[in-house]
Amino acid sequence: MRAVAAIAVVFTHSITRVSVSINSNPESSFFKSADGNQWIVGDFGVDLFFVISGFIMFYTHRSDFRRPGAIRSFLLKRAVRIIPLYWLLTSLTIFILLFAPSIFSNGRDVDVFWFVASYLFIPFPSPSGVIAPTLGVGWTLNYEFMFYYLFAISLSFDQNKALRIITGALLSLVLIGRTLPHGSNLITFYTSWLFLDFLGGVWVAWLVLYRKPINQGLRGCLFALGLGSIAYSAYWPPVETEVSRFIIWGIPSILIVLTGYKFCIPGLGGTVLRKVGAASYSIYLSQVFALPFWAKIINYLNVRYVPFDCLVLLLTIMVIMSGIVVWIAVERPLTAFFRHKILL
Repeated sequence: MRAVAAIAVVFTHSITRVSVSINSNPESSFFKSADGNQWIVGDFGVDLFFVISGFIMFYTHRSDFRRPGAIRSFLLKRAVRIIPLYWLLTSLTIFILLFAPSIFSNGRDVDVFWFVASYLFIPFPSPSGVIAPTLGVGWTLNYEFMFYYLFAISLSFDQNKALRIITGALLSLVLIGRTLPHGSNLITFYTSWLFLDFLGGVWVAWLVLYRKPINQGLRGCLFALGLGSIAYSAYWPPVETEVSRFIIWGIPSILIVLTGYKFCIPGLGGTVLRKVGAASYSIYLSQVFALPFWAKIINYLNVRYVPFDCLVLLLTIMVIMSGIVVWIAVERPLTAFFRHKILL
């Protein structure tokens, strides 16, 4: 499922990149209409990532509640898993912003506080006013770490109480956001509907652990309902900051994880997807560099007669392959090094 989430996000970003960087006519395109509107359905991958994260945290650490040293162990494991590659690519991004800012499209302004906040996973306005770190896609990691901190606190309690704390805290954040006046990007960020994706994943893990399995017929119906809702959003997308996102992408992602967490595709296709899933973190972060790089290469080859949608699919594949290379050459050895130094 991580593979699906990563591919989906890269696919949507590839549509945008082909639109702005490659001289190709989107006429007759499925992915982009004549009036300039494009598919953003792949953004559901973020919701799916968050549901998976909530599921894995509760499922994997179900025996750690009230265990001495559990909080420290949990945070160190999360730090070793997330920080090395993210800090490396964040440093590269800052270098580019300082010395070759034209490579990116988010402006030339820089801010030291923005840089520091990016390293610390603190939501902070960029010079353009958007709540995003220097490595743009890292905004999702700000949510991840907020959830990790809450989950770490909950490890101090027994499992039932921890579940109530997580549920109450995340629901409260979302409800507070609905009562406060709109206008502040920070308030919108800290009270996002996206927190319900993590909560949904936690409860899916609880259901899987402590309730009877869903029968095959109902499982198939719920899975189809989830996929159908996501497919619907290709032409009728939600407003990404409103409750419609949770209804059209969040709840379907919860259903997909609930009904498909054991699903395994056999053969070569399954092997490829498992590799993509293992490399999903590298794919997700490195796309910031791979998208403009491969777009320039494709544009240099003078491919204006190649259909728009074919270019999107080609760019998606190239970015995913680049991410797998980053996973093999950078993420795995970097993570292994810090795991050995810190966890052993």
